[in-house]
Amino acid sequence: MTDEHLRAALDAMLDPYLLTFAMRDATGAVVDLLYIDTNAAGCRELGVSRDELVGTCVRQTLPSAVAGDLIEASARVIAGGGHLQLSDEPYRATGPDGPLRWFDLRIVPIADGVSITWHDVTERHQALDQLSHSEQRFRLLAENSSDFVYFADAEGRASWVAPSVTRTLGWQPEDIVGTVVTDLVHPDDWDVIAALGEAANGGTEVIALRPGMVHPIVARLRQVDGAYRWMSVTATRVQEQGNVEHSIVVGMRDVDELVATQALAERGQRDDLTGLVNRPALLDRMERILAESRRTSDLTAVLYCDVDHFKEINDTFGHAVGDEVLRTIALRIRQSVRDDDIVARLGGDEFVVVLQGMSGPSDAEAVAEKIRSAMREALIVDGIDLSRSFSIGVAMVRPDSTPDRVLRDADAALYEAKESGRDRTVTHRGHRQAG
Repeated sequence: MTDEHLRAALDAMLDPYLLTFAMRDATGAVVDLLYIDTNAAGCRELGVSRDELVGTCVRQTLPSAVAGDLIEASARVIAGGGHLQLSDEPYRATGPDGPLRWFDLRIVPIADGVSITWHDVTERHQALDQLSHSEQRFRLLAENSSDFVYFADAEGRASWVAPSVTRTLGWQPEDIVGTVVTDLVHPDDWDVIAALGEAANGGTEVIALRPGMVHPIVARLRQVDGAYRWMSVTATRVQEQGNVEHSIVVGMRDVDELVATQALAERGQRDDLTGLVNRPALLDRMERILAESRRTSDLTAVLYCDVDHFKEINDTFGHAVGDEVLRTIALRIRQSVRDDDIVARLGGDEFVVVLQGMSGPSDAEAVAEKIRSAMREALIVDGIDLSRSFSIGVAMVRPDSTPDRVLRDADAALYEAKESGRDRTVTHRGHRQAG
């Protein structure tokens, strides 16, 4: 997959897309977001070109209150590791007296940053505000909406379904009447929908969100042909005048292409065999980390790792067995470091680990020894122990370092480790051995 394919996929999105990197203060707190990339819709929405936006920060481009809220929400996402979805978020682009708009917002963690997408729902919001409680007028809106909307009774069973369900999932409205939403949800997504939560009036209520879940939720729903489609699901409880029982209005928006595009962009940064960061993505992330370390004086280390005598495995047992060994090694490295450390595969049996927040070379050497210790454990494939020792070169990032330069330094240290007998860690410049 080429960069041109990824760029075309992002620019084909109708909704704006931003890729950002977390800017931190000396305590590690996220204080701003640096724009790394955007799509054509993002440029149109923000009124700037991609070249003008990339390299600037959220606080430079958005009103202070909006920027503060967005940075705070993104910091929670980065810390928690899960995505955040917000519905009908108000926003004044031109200050407190400007026109009010509403957006559905999605924030997804990517490395030490987030991707941000949003969808303008101002017209929908204004239309709903203007509607009376008349079911007839609401149905008129629903029938002409591109979203899939239906009414449900207090037990969550659909009593009326908009015709748009046919365009979205292929079902006829009468196919859905009498069912509950969980009848269509993919089994792997049941954990995001509480199937039967107790309602206030003693009955049951379907699609009540579990405590802590963000509304709306994203889940896969079954189409008429048996395939599944990603949908954004919202539910609103309605108490009609003169009726002691409540009903539920369920709205679903097709987000299948958005989810697929985000997955495509993520796959473009990953090694196909191990799922680790690939070389282009590593260099891109290192560029940002090095720029950040020059600003904060944080110490960063790079470990260049190589499997000793790995070629013997491929030559003796074949590449399929070698690939299984590499996948296991990748997993062991990932489990030996912190969640926010970068682990990449450059190709073959070469791996790179980027460690931020080091106090000095001894910290990096300690991590290297932890990795080498994990490699000493038995690695069984087809009943054969194929475990191998590990050689590691360590290089500390200097103020004048570039990604290529620090990788060359770490590679030089790795070469010395190999020449010194393998199965050891060597640190560049100091040439101190550990192990």
